[in-house]
Amino acid sequence: MADDFDDIVGVTPTLSSLSELPNVFSVGHLNLIYVNIRSLTQNFHQFLVLLQSSVVKFHIIAFSETWFVEDGFVSFSIPGYSFYSSSSGLSKASGVAVFVKFEILTMIKEIGPVL
Repeated sequence: MADDFDDIVGVTPTLSSLSELPNVFSVGHLNLIYVNIRSLTQNFHQFLVLLQSSVVKFHIIAFSETWFVEDGFVSFSIPGYSFYSSSSGLSKASGVAVFVKFEILTMIKEIGPVL
């Protein structure tokens, strides 16, 4: 399934590799991408290679399964983006991260745990 990182890991970067994924969305002038990254720590660099080669410039980049644990949190950066993340710490497969272009006004709203 294309929302799994395995489907883009083996792709030789081309100008449209990321834009060909079905989890790329355009809403008006806003471009978004979602990737089940399965460890942001291990796969971040490879994602950046694909991102830099893409003709699509994304306003929002969202990852699931970052595999962050609250105690071992590491910050990531992409120039021109704010970084937000959260992890339940309940399992290795948890965690989300979002990169939002600086020019987009954002607001963080804390919500309680989902039961």
